[in-house]
Amino acid sequence: MKTLILALLFVICFTCYAGAEDGVIYSTTDPAGDDYGPGTYEYPENKVFKPYQGLFDITGFKIKEEDENYIFIFDFGKITDPWDSKFGFSLPLLELYIDNEAGGEDSLFQEGANIRLDHDHPWNKLIKISGWWVRVFSPGDLSEENDKFLFEADDFPGTIDDCDVEVIDNRINVRINKKYIGPVSGSYIYLMVGSFDPFGLDHFRDVNSDSSDWAFYFKGDGNPDFAPRVIDLLLSSRYDQKEILANFDEENYCQIYPIRVVNNTNKMGVFSVNTLFYIAFIFLIMVIVFMNKNTSFSHTKNR
Repeated sequence: MKTLILALLFVICFTCYAGAEDGVIYSTTDPAGDDYGPGTYEYPENKVFKPYQGLFDITGFKIKEEDENYIFIFDFGKITDPWDSKFGFSLPLLELYIDNEAGGEDSLFQEGANIRLDHDHPWNKLIKISGWWVRVFSPGDLSEENDKFLFEADDFPGTIDDCDVEVIDNRINVRINKKYIGPVSGSYIYLMVGSFDPFGLDHFRDVNSDSSDWAFYFKGDGNPDFAPRVIDLLLSSRYDQKEILANFDEENYCQIYPIRVVNNTNKMGVFSVNTLFYIAFIFLIMVIVFMNKNTSFSHTKNR
């Protein structure tokens, strides 16, 4: 029996190790089906936005750490590429503001998202991602010279040429050298998803009170000029997206709140239902083998 117990412990430890995802320092999920801003947005009517759901719906986010890089992993309800982009996704626009050191800026890098950040958590780095470029900014990088709305400009200030972006199914992986960002563990982040518009204010697609081919239809009350151009965002579980994004009026944008990047992964791995099933199955097989062995030994001894 001692041998059986030791073997079982080995199997459990091996399964835990095999189930661990190397380098993950943060992982979270976001509710599916909430790519509607404050709950009142409908997709633009043009056919490029088919199936009119899931295209801006972030469902999961992870940060993995390598020796020299961070890998930011964004899961979406659905990813399409109707405009044949450089990286394989045309429609989402991602903005990741990071508060990872003292000081910083508590207003947006450029106006466009139509939101306010939390004054208690000013940002130090902004990672901005489209299907054509990845850009990293610090608060002091904006000037009149580069405050332009450029579509494909490889020499645009902030563009990172040595990053790696890949799309796998409905997942976007962005690998960026740590030197551009600084420490991430323990930081506070704001993660927003908009709709990429090369001619939009800060590349955000507009929100209108009328349905149209190229703007989101805002069916609620209020001034659409102050309605957030954020279609989905990451929030802690204590906040409700509809409530947060609907909290704007005739003079003020809504305010969003960051989440803390803490290592919420089990270094020994996470037991999934499949993992537990395999452990139980292996244990059952070992018990059967052990019992058969004892039975055979008993029969032999009785003879």
